[in-house]
Amino acid sequence: MHLTRHLYLRILPIAFLFGCEKPAQEEAAEPEQITGLRAEWKFVEKQDRDHHKVVADNVFDAVFDGKIDDLEQLSQDYRAGKKRLPSGEWEFDIFYGVFANYSDWNQRDPERYFETLEKTLQEWIEKYPESPAAPISLAALYTDWAWHERSSRWASEVSEAQWQRFGELITKSFTTLDDHRDVTKLDPYCHRTLLRISLGTGWPMSKVDAIFAEGVELAPDFWELYFGATYFQLPRWHGENHQQWHNWLENKLAQAPRIDDAMRDEIYARVVLSMFKVAYEEEDEPDIFQACGVDWDRVKRGADQWMAAYPEASRIPSRFLMISMHAGDFDHARSIAERMNHRYDGREWWGKEDPEFFAILAFLEEQEAESNENSSEAE
Repeated sequence: MHLTRHLYLRILPIAFLFGCEKPAQEEAAEPEQITGLRAEWKFVEKQDRDHHKVVADNVFDAVFDGKIDDLEQLSQDYRAGKKRLPSGEWEFDIFYGVFANYSDWNQRDPERYFETLEKTLQEWIEKYPESPAAPISLAALYTDWAWHERSSRWASEVSEAQWQRFGELITKSFTTLDDHRDVTKLDPYCHRTLLRISLGTGWPMSKVDAIFAEGVELAPDFWELYFGATYFQLPRWHGENHQQWHNWLENKLAQAPRIDDAMRDEIYARVVLSMFKVAYEEEDEPDIFQACGVDWDRVKRGADQWMAAYPEASRIPSRFLMISMHAGDFDHARSIAERMNHRYDGREWWGKEDPEFFAILAFLEEQEAESNENSSEAE
């Protein structure tokens, strides 16, 4: 069982957890310790997603208003500046992510979302044929559209019509990049998009390695390239076992050009955390440490570097708190909670009313008190 959920069950009354009905005189109440912690902790006012939304809104304003010149200027600003948001993501990554993440950004005209974006992006390519961002954005859109049409069902549950539409859109994505290769190859997000395409095409690992190598040559610290290639190697996709992606990651980081050991550790931590979230967090999934051979000490080094570099990030501490609990490293979990300074990102914890975050804090308090008591007795 996912350890944080185990703690959640342990600390909260069963009736409170599952909402079981009880007689009025026995109405389930939240434990006082949890209520007290709620009062002490506050939501982060400016969450990482709020920073992402600023970039997304700028892009969508240009797209839906058909302002091609504005869109080109935004792409140049975000790509050339290589500025990072408080969470450590590059602005250009968020810029392209607008076109690659329908589930996050489909609030504007969801019924005609893909068609509207496709039309504007095609006009952008026609007006600015030398722009690498225009075809990359369209390819990212086609790839995301393809996965949306396929759905998140298991392959055996996807209909023939869905597979056909998926194939059509994946082909469009690759063709868009290939037709403009002279300009797209100069931008590392082209290679990130190709890695996502490879997930659907099942290209041989040698081709995935070649795409990755070209991308990191352009941007050695663009961690999304590492994640794209490791995700491809999950057993649910094209990997042979759970060790494969981790062995590949360690080897590639050892060979990584133009980055120091600290950045290698940070990329390692980012990728491991992302893989944990997508494939190893749930009760019925393998343990990421036992199944994959993840080096927890290296994860901690990378996480500490990441949090020190971006102290205003709201998601990083919450996510590393989760995996620290999963690893059973309560001392490290406690140090992360202290860094959070009574501020947390509610979006990472299923909303303001969900008690798991506070159940973890309560457990850590109890662990510390028990440890102190044992130390006193030993003296």
